[in-house]
Amino acid sequence: MFKQIVIVLSAVIITILTHQSLPGQEAVSEENYPTDVTKWRFVLNGSSKVVHPTNVVRADNNWEILLACMTGKTREDLEQAGIRHSESQLMLLRSMQLLEQEDKTLKTVMPIIGGDQMRTIRAAMKELAVNLAPDLQEDIDTLANELKRIGRESSMFTLLFSMSLDNVPFYYAKKKGIIKEEQLSTEKHLWGGQFHAFYPPRDLRCGTNSSGEKGVWICLNWAEGPWEKISKYFYWENMSALYNEYVKNGKVTSEDLKSRLAETGIFDADGNLTLPIISKKGNSLLHDTCETISEKAGNLFVNHIDLDGVMQKCGLQDKAIAMSVFYHEWEWEYMALLEERGIVKRPFAFTNPEEAGPKDIGALVFIVDRREDQ
Repeated sequence: MFKQIVIVLSAVIITILTHQSLPGQEAVSEENYPTDVTKWRFVLNGSSKVVHPTNVVRADNNWEILLACMTGKTREDLEQAGIRHSESQLMLLRSMQLLEQEDKTLKTVMPIIGGDQMRTIRAAMKELAVNLAPDLQEDIDTLANELKRIGRESSMFTLLFSMSLDNVPFYYAKKKGIIKEEQLSTEKHLWGGQFHAFYPPRDLRCGTNSSGEKGVWICLNWAEGPWEKISKYFYWENMSALYNEYVKNGKVTSEDLKSRLAETGIFDADGNLTLPIISKKGNSLLHDTCETISEKAGNLFVNHIDLDGVMQKCGLQDKAIAMSVFYHEWEWEYMALLEERGIVKRPFAFTNPEEAGPKDIGALVFIVDRREDQ
């Protein structure tokens, strides 16, 4: 009996140790954690004041160091593994809050989410997207019908993604106490917010840039494929100028700005804006529907996500990072579901960047106006 107990306890201990060592095994697995930094996606939900953390990660062989130190390494360990490093490199990585040192052990602190983890996350988020889709369908149909009525069907993907879904959950997560305000702070010395890496990337990488203040924003739904064409027209100077023209005049009056943006088709010959304007006045149905989808999506996600359960399955420990990762993956799985059902189509500039013309780029821009005294 005593021998059996010892054997059972030994098996349990071995199982625990094996389970705890998995991240280390994955860290050196090329399948789950490729050493080629270009295969990874890096996400900063926040801002950088001095240098972007992605630029630091990609410099020299910093990524090799960060991968190696996921399980904790001394300088001697790095030397024995043939991983070159300098004190200035390690100092920079520590200053950027990507690496920390306890006694002589260097430990990577930025979340690095490998292949097995991402597959677990995406499977969970796909299931959640399917489960929540019926609760959003009526409002999705309303948005599609209204855009069709005003001749802006091509803006469906852009408005749904950038206006109604992108980065929505943080407000609701804060309300529920899942995320604290300091976790979203951008007041750190070099950068603020959450920064993480994940692999494999999705086939489409897009996001939202906005320029404005005081209730008015010029918004751009960007993607990597057509980025060169996007930046030809909608760089920050033009975005800012468009904002000023809209706020002051409600149209484009600057001949200089007209000449730079005319071929994008976002205004007519008289400077009257033809791009979607999401405002409480003018087209309240468009505004109200986008807002309703946003509110429902945020609440549905926060109320139904098994945050602790998925975190445990994929080995994430920071709830702010987990909310960011899980929501964005849910968002993409939900958009993919709508694409499969023929409800939304990716913008032509995303699917055919080489063939996209100026008007296809203009279709990626819209205005949000939340002023009460328009």
